[in-house]
Amino acid sequence: MKQWTLDDIATCLGTPLLNHDPGIQLSGISTDSRTLEEGSLFVPLVGENFDGHSYAQMAVEQCGARAIVWARQERPEWLASNPDVAVFPVADTLEAYQALGLYWKKKCQVRCIAVTGSVGKTTTKEFLGHFLSPRFDLHKSRANYNNDIGVPKTLLELQPKHEIVIVEMGMRGRGEIQRLVRASEPEVGIVTAIGTSHLELLGSREEIACAKAELVQGLPSDGRAILPKSDDFFALLCDRSAAGVVSFSSEPGSGADLEPDAILSEDAQSTVFTLEGQSYRLPLPGRHHLHDLFAVLATGYSLGLAVGDMLEALPTLGNPEGRAEWIELAGAQFYLDAYNSAPESLRASLGVLASCTGRRVAVLGDMLELGSQGLRAHREIGETLGQYGVALALCYGPLCESLAQQAKSTGVDAHWFAEKEELTEFLSRELREGDSVLVKASRGMALETVVDGIKERVGQNVAGARCDV
Repeated sequence: MKQWTLDDIATCLGTPLLNHDPGIQLSGISTDSRTLEEGSLFVPLVGENFDGHSYAQMAVEQCGARAIVWARQERPEWLASNPDVAVFPVADTLEAYQALGLYWKKKCQVRCIAVTGSVGKTTTKEFLGHFLSPRFDLHKSRANYNNDIGVPKTLLELQPKHEIVIVEMGMRGRGEIQRLVRASEPEVGIVTAIGTSHLELLGSREEIACAKAELVQGLPSDGRAILPKSDDFFALLCDRSAAGVVSFSSEPGSGADLEPDAILSEDAQSTVFTLEGQSYRLPLPGRHHLHDLFAVLATGYSLGLAVGDMLEALPTLGNPEGRAEWIELAGAQFYLDAYNSAPESLRASLGVLASCTGRRVAVLGDMLELGSQGLRAHREIGETLGQYGVALALCYGPLCESLAQQAKSTGVDAHWFAEKEELTEFLSRELREGDSVLVKASRGMALETVVDGIKERVGQNVAGARCDV
């Protein structure tokens, strides 16, 4: 395994190395003094409510940092009294950290695939890992490493054995994805969809599309943009792409480069489709999962892989940890999908619920970050809830009060609760054997605690299950 040297740091940051052996090897690079290994480079990041420079002395004198990036004019006495520590002065430590990540990626000669989109980013990233790992030695971002700090952290985890790194790119405003593209230089960029997440920050779907388009604008001319053919903003994304486009869709007949020939069946367990004269079973429910699958197939195709070869791994595909999962509890089937929520993903999950038998129960929490359109979006869901066969709706959160009101006006037995504990108690009393229960909300609502509360009340352990259809 290659290791960092002081000369690598100096070369990357453009900082002269004085009075130190350039060949000295470092054990790693860290921004956290709590996990810093002896002999590492410490990069003190600065934010609105923290300044890593405050922990630099501890990093050196207690943790054994061998080098440090420094963005302060003053040089404290403790730094002068540690002459063995190499100091690299920079204007901005975050920019330095990102430069180090990109330098290391290039030194390891690893190709980069970047994924962004309003919904489906993490699922697509995990699907990519599943389908590409038999053909490539790859590394992918962990957890929510999808921001200015997480992307370089992912790149710094690379080893020379890796051939591909998959990074996820989140976005909370214009310019953020552009920075992440500069920090990682992807060759392939995937936009999963343009939805309504972040309307609160950007104001319109067109603005969201423009922000997401920063990914494909930053691709090299010989790269590939993997774009959703059926999306309203497909043309905008194509126009802004600096690379060639490979399109995908879950809709037969859309005209995409990669799409199913036909969809034979859909239920709460799976989707069966045909492609290139063969029949395949996607062992996950919902058209949204099929959409993400074809994004991955289009990506593999752009890398020169045969679609049929990739689909050999389809039978073992599962949901990413913490994403939509079936749980059997008290004789009922719970579809827990409380990692995030937006109108598009909520309708997809309601579609899964509609394919279930038994009484259909929807436990819903607020969809956040919709801005001025939040109230209307919740009302629109409430108006159509009965069309998904929902018999009982239990709602939590200020925005979901309007959802419950609208659902009730259409004949759905809908209830709104100011406290999750009250909702949980009501559900535990009303739950029937054979019920199919969707639990869906934005992450900030922490609606998974309702399922935890049901477990405590019924005294049962969780068993993974699928909805019987």
